Amino acid sequence: MHPYLTATCLPVELVHEIIQFLTAPKYSRQYGYDKDVTQALSQLCLVNHFFYDISATYLYSSLLIADKYQLLVLLSTLNSSIVICSYTYSLSIPNFFFDLAPSSPVVPLVCNLLNLVNPYLRRLSICAIGSDIGRTSPMRETFDRFTDLEEFVCMGYAGPEFCVWPEWKNLRYLLLEGTAVEQLLIDAIALMPRLIQLALLDPPRPWGYYSLTSTHPFEIRRIIELSKAGGSLQKIILGYTSLLEGFPQFFSSLRVEFSRSSLREGLDIQYVHFKSGGWTSPDSVSNGSFWESDGISILDANAALFDEQFAVA
Repeated sequence: MHPYLTATCLPVELVHEIIQFLTAPKYSRQYGYDKDVTQALSQLCLVNHFFYDISATYLYSSLLIADKYQLLVLLSTLNSSIVICSYTYSLSIPNFFFDLAPSSPVVPLVCNLLNLVNPYLRRLSICAIGSDIGRTSPMRETFDRFTDLEEFVCMGYAGPEFCVWPEWKNLRYLLLEGTAVEQLLIDAIALMPRLIQLALLDPPRPWGYYSLTSTHPFEIRRIIELSKAGGSLQKIILGYTSLLEGFPQFFSSLRVEFSRSSLREGLDIQYVHFKSGGWTSPDSVSNGSFWESDGISILDANAALFDEQFAVA
């Protein structure tokens, strides 16, 4: 019997069920907890060792770092207790206002954090604005060590070389912002045997077609090749923050070409339009609603391809 069981008068299993109910997110792929949930878990950790042992596993299982202060506090906590590192399953560093260029003083801190949780981490979301992760750098070397990730989200317009990690065999969900559909990306997807969902947000269009007033045959062909690269893919999501006048023609051409191609049964290809202006809304990714949103299927012949009112917050 647990030494603190008599003090709480509650079975361990019941405490777990209560905390699981407390921490259940609205969306299954949410990063971090709502503020009131985090506060409640923190308070439970202070009750006694019994509640700490249970609550801490939940408190540190899904982390969302909002600022540099939280990053420093978390590093201090993890360095003082390696056991806590083993609780970390999900980590998000959204809207990263730190400069992640190789010369940035924040890079060693982030690398330290990622190295601490690497053996246990399965879900990672990071904003890579200003980063050089795709090339030789401390950040890239850190990412090369990840072999057990099941979900990876990169916000912040990463180049196509960013996602090429051949050792990421367990990846199931991949979201990249600003990554063009090029051969490097297609080859990378082909090396991910368990990938079931791929999302590309605001993928750059070929040079000379940024006005979106015409359709580039090369672009269409690359998307077709991408859809055939992943043998386990169930859904490809094309997300855009602005739909201009050329998109009806673009999506229509995609539908025609997909109808001519022998796509694997069970694969769906959708587009999603974000209401928010500027770069893609990070909130829909952090709270997990993005993966559960119903986009417009490009393959569905009965679906209206272009609806200016259709949007995801």
